[in-house]
Amino acid sequence: PGATLPGDGPVAAVRGTLAALGGLRNGRWLTATIKVNQQWRGGGYNVIGVDGGYPLNGSLNNQSYDAEIIVHHSDDEGKTWQASKPFKGPFLWAIPTVSHFIESDDGTIALPIFGCVTQEEMRSYSSSNGVIRSHDHGRTWGDFSFVFRTKPKVSGEKQPEPRYSEMDIIELANGHWVAFSRNERIAAGPQGQGVTSVAVSIDQGRTWTQTGGSLVGVSQQKGVALPDGGIALTYRSHSWQQPGVAISYDE
Repeated sequence: PGATLPGDGPVAAVRGTLAALGGLRNGRWLTATIKVNQQWRGGGYNVIGVDGGYPLNGSLNNQSYDAEIIVHHSDDEGKTWQASKPFKGPFLWAIPTVSHFIESDDGTIALPIFGCVTQEEMRSYSSSNGVIRSHDHGRTWGDFSFVFRTKPKVSGEKQPEPRYSEMDIIELANGHWVAFSRNERIAAGPQGQGVTSVAVSIDQGRTWTQTGGSLVGVSQQKGVALPDGGIALTYRSHSWQQPGVAISYDE
């Protein structure tokens, strides 16, 4: 009773901007909201050629966007909230990739985010993702690390590839972090639409090693650490609706 969410009233008033919600072990509540400075602009994709009979999508027309993240904290169960300074990390725009925070045993709080780094990446929506941390229980945010970074355009390619976007990160009992990211080629063609890429960090997300494991299909995914040491990953296994569950016992 009496709890609110940041914004001008109840949940309905901030629907569409509330991106993440979490409760810390010390009782503090956190929410992440998206502050949109400029709505999406730009038209659809251009077909820039054909490869093996597949049409290749090109850059978006004059694509641009500007958004940043504000984390709010409450120490009275949501009755009042204090806001951090807006942040983007290294991105021209940034939004959270998941709806939850990560709290490590040493008190570090992390939020997975993604966005476009350069104007060239902005034009083709070739986004990257990473994680940003707080070392004071969510009051201030910084200490950013990339998890998956799109590659610069190389000879023979029309634009930077691939696009990393939705990403979940789970912390295992041994302290390792495992990241699962949507990874799609914008041009597509015979190389396919995309996969779910996997990476592991043993230093709270500061450095990452890709495992080489992947799941076919571009998807929004959610990872769960199982009590027996395994990982369950829900993902869109095929088509736009069908969910699947993958299990791993070796990170």
